[in-house]
Amino acid sequence: MRFEGVAEEQAAICRAQLSPLSKRDKEGLQQEWRVAFAPEVKLRTGKWSSGGYDWHAFSSKMSRALSDGRAEEEYRNEDADELILLPEIVGEPAFIWRGNRLPDFGRYVIDVSVSPPGFDWTMVYTHEADCGPYFSRRQWHDDARTEALGLTRG
Repeated sequence: MRFEGVAEEQAAICRAQLSPLSKRDKEGLQQEWRVAFAPEVKLRTGKWSSGGYDWHAFSSKMSRALSDGRAEEEYRNEDADELILLPEIVGEPAFIWRGNRLPDFGRYVIDVSVSPPGFDWTMVYTHEADCGPYFSRRQWHDDARTEALGLTRG
């Protein structure tokens, strides 16, 4: 099933509204996600992504994240008012999610990250049965982000 259909199915279940984003907006948001949650990958590899998938930052343990039940528990404590749905599928659109329930992509074989607009946290679902889901907070990566972007604290 294509991500667009999966997102629409979840929106119907959760009574949420979806707004598609342009390809350009999706690409910009994917890079913002990498800066927020995968600066450790940049520091170790010289690239913002490793192994073909952004979520490999977590499965490779380069970037800090909770996994499995702990990830799901942390995710359920978050608000769902407005979220960004970023599929890691070339050609599939990203969406803005507006609703009061969190989407659950756990039963789908799909790679997608769910984050609020400020990327304060992320929940990542993967196509691998033995990888994820993963939950991470932006603040867990502050020091690595500063170094990866060549910034100094002071």
